[in-house]
Amino acid sequence: MISNRRFLSIVFFAVVGTLIGCTPTVDRTIPPASVMLQQGLDPIRYRPHAAEEWTLPNGLTVLYRYDPELPLVMGTLNLRGGGLWGLPDERGVISAMGSQLRLGGAGELSPEQFDLEMERLSAGVATSFGVESGSISFSGLSTDFKTIVDRVADVTLRPQFNEARLNLWKGQALEGIARRKDDPGTVADISSNHILYGEQLYGRILSSIDIKEIERIDLLRAHRRIVRPDGAILAITGAVSRVEVESVVADAFRDWQPRGALLDPILPFTGETQPGVYLIEAPLSQATVMIAQVGIERLTPDYAAIECFNSIFGAGGFGSKLIRRIRSDLGLAYSTYGAVMPALGRGRNLILVQTKSASAGKAVEESLRSLAQMQLEEISPQELEETKRSIENSFLFRFDSIAESVQREATIRLLNYPRDYDLTYLDKIAAVSAADIQKVAQTRWSLDHLAIVVVGDAQALKSVRSARADPPSLFANFPVHRASFDEMVRVAR
Repeated sequence: MISNRRFLSIVFFAVVGTLIGCTPTVDRTIPPASVMLQQGLDPIRYRPHAAEEWTLPNGLTVLYRYDPELPLVMGTLNLRGGGLWGLPDERGVISAMGSQLRLGGAGELSPEQFDLEMERLSAGVATSFGVESGSISFSGLSTDFKTIVDRVADVTLRPQFNEARLNLWKGQALEGIARRKDDPGTVADISSNHILYGEQLYGRILSSIDIKEIERIDLLRAHRRIVRPDGAILAITGAVSRVEVESVVADAFRDWQPRGALLDPILPFTGETQPGVYLIEAPLSQATVMIAQVGIERLTPDYAAIECFNSIFGAGGFGSKLIRRIRSDLGLAYSTYGAVMPALGRGRNLILVQTKSASAGKAVEESLRSLAQMQLEEISPQELEETKRSIENSFLFRFDSIAESVQREATIRLLNYPRDYDLTYLDKIAAVSAADIQKVAQTRWSLDHLAIVVVGDAQALKSVRSARADPPSLFANFPVHRASFDEMVRVAR
């Protein structure tokens, strides 16, 4: 069975790809926007918490909103760039750098001294870098605002990258890599990604050799290249005045020099999914099935229809077609999920199913049939309206604090979403038709270009082979490959 953390992380990337949510004050009895448009009424609108904005001479943008509810302050320094900008021969370096910005000590404080300082202030500073952005977040009492921001500036500009802390991180990373094979969800996720993208940017797999080769000098180089004020956004909310924020931030980051340009675009992915069934045998009582396809970049013109499709197909909880068919009707799955997951450059389409070993083949077949049905048939008007209402409610009630709203504004800008994304979101959802959703199923998925990864015992693999050979199977023409997994997938040729 897939661990909760792994399953949630897979779902998380779908959520990141959709970027929905901001909160107004609204009457829950108001009809959905789509219905109001049909009735000739103005649809509901949301009122975001508008932030004050200014830019430092070095290019750092500050978004600020006063919030006196509690004597606290919180913020996030959002930085452009992440693992997708890693050098080919330095895998894992940006992730390590993101962790060690905070944990490796900063300024004049050793790691231990920094920890004690945060404990003394009852404050927190956390750092991380993902695939396309990094963050340095902080929180504490508003009376300690200057001290906290000064420490954030130390972390940003003057990290120590302590050797002992780096070695600790490397040990933990090596342990995590060694345990990959114990989690079938991790095995399926890493394997499908590598099968889709190979050694190109999106398919690179971090190995134990990569971890062992990371040195402190690599972190220093990555920091110099990635951590820059150009395009960075600092979001701050709390019980501090704008006058104080302006003064403290300007003083703390006065030495941060701009680079004069943003990071270069990432290399585009070239290639297509080679259809196939990849069988990875493991001594498990359950099977994990991952059906994947190379996806699309985010913010395509049909992004609203894609979100409606995802909700109806496999991302909408117990009402989605996959869960109704695979879990409720047939009793095949413990959990299942399916979605088009756009991302920077190229995303990934994904169907994920956990099932009994003996049911693995049937789970693959029925998942594909659910997708094929959406390609052949339009959804009903009732399904369409229920889906729109669900998406609208999720949008309207997801972010209900000033801090979340201001951080959302920072995220939208950092990821280069249109400034009016939220303002036009509900109108775009309201305008989606059943034909639009069917078109997503037809044009964003191809039943002929899927990589089907199955992780399970001999019974599970036999079940998949039998289902494939049972006409009229939808994956009967897919070649079957035996594969193994240690730190990464290896396909037998």
